Amino acid sequence: MTSLKIGISGVRGIAGKALTNAVALEFGQTFGTFSNCGKVAIARDTRTSGDMLKNAVVAGLLSSGCKVIDLGIVPTPTVLFYVRKHKVDGGVMITASHNPGEWNGFKFIEPDGTFLNESRLEKFFDIYYKKEFRNVPWDAINNISKDPNAVELHIKEVLKNLDVKAIRKKRFKIGVDYVNGTGCVITPRFLSELGCKVFALNDNPNGIFNHEPEPLPENLKALCRLVKQKRLNIGFAQDPDADRLAVVSDKGAAIGEELTLALSVKFILSYRKKGPVVTNLSASQVLNYITKGFKVKLIRAKVGESNVVREMKKRNAVIGGEGNGGVIFPKINYGRDSLVGMGLILEYLAKSNQKISQLVDGMPRFEMIKGKFECPLSKTTDVLNTLRYVYKNEDIDVTDGLKVIWPDRWVHVRSSNTEPIIRIIVEAKTKKEANDLYSKVAKKINEVIAG
Repeated sequence: MTSLKIGISGVRGIAGKALTNAVALEFGQTFGTFSNCGKVAIARDTRTSGDMLKNAVVAGLLSSGCKVIDLGIVPTPTVLFYVRKHKVDGGVMITASHNPGEWNGFKFIEPDGTFLNESRLEKFFDIYYKKEFRNVPWDAINNISKDPNAVELHIKEVLKNLDVKAIRKKRFKIGVDYVNGTGCVITPRFLSELGCKVFALNDNPNGIFNHEPEPLPENLKALCRLVKQKRLNIGFAQDPDADRLAVVSDKGAAIGEELTLALSVKFILSYRKKGPVVTNLSASQVLNYITKGFKVKLIRAKVGESNVVREMKKRNAVIGGEGNGGVIFPKINYGRDSLVGMGLILEYLAKSNQKISQLVDGMPRFEMIKGKFECPLSKTTDVLNTLRYVYKNEDIDVTDGLKVIWPDRWVHVRSSNTEPIIRIIVEAKTKKEANDLYSKVAKKINEVIAG
């Protein structure tokens, strides 16, 4: 678990071990060379290793002749928006997203405010591995500039695409768990503009995560208690770089990240515009029922934000995202954005005049189980080939790992984009059906890994 994880989601590793400042310097040199030594925006999340790694990346960018704009501590979607809005030549976000505090990493951003796709990453990593960096002489090294307005610009853009008046009228009371991440620097201001009263948890942007930072139900017990005790309208939980959003209902129940996207999709199709919706292969089948009800097409892409974004652009989707709480609304960002998710769900509450628990009750429910197994990269192919043989007579999809589909349930097994693990996701109508299927597939995976 100490090696670098390099893939469609960028680069991640444990800071000070696989991810050293020397490694960060080379990635800065790589991106400077890759972006033709232009103007590059850089930012970080709140992790304690953030400054060390940012300074090393900046050194690499400067050595290649780039002009660097330091945005400070801001969410990932803020950087995406800034890069596109200001038409700079690229961006680097220093974050490990939902990974624990010892991890950190880099996300690389195109001039259009999207992450590098697979073909572009191949060119990027070719420069990195060959060490073919451009270096400029001392008198061609630029100064670092700072822009403290990135958060304000992002907030204004999201507000511009919401019915602010309708939301303000409701005077929502909201619990928010920022997990001491970048949500601290933007979400209070955003919700204040919407007339909400906020009850905060973990609102110190010091990068010390008081619980596992991934916004899964088991990590949101304190938020659930807060919402129930204070009788709040809703609870929101962000991950450290604030691109993912989880929701807690007015009854104090964590409804699961899958429904963040489902609620946002249903709102857009109900109140805004009907059109194609794009998600990934691992997202809940609740989206199948929602899109079928509105007679619009649901397209499924490979897991990974850039894969979903590419398909959204191709299909001219009205909304899309991933089942991990990542809402992508093209009018604002071609990237996951927790502020967008909050805004759309609050407007849905305001215009439907229903509680969040009522909106959830109006959706078909499924039981989903997510698991992971530490697995050497050398064995991931063996795992997938074995399962493909076991389920050779079923409806299978090999677009991304292996997905086996039945009318009322499915299982998706794939190698992670961010960690040296095998991920498994199962969904079925009942908990027993989900558990039975999960146990059967997990047993086979363990047999192959033990092998």
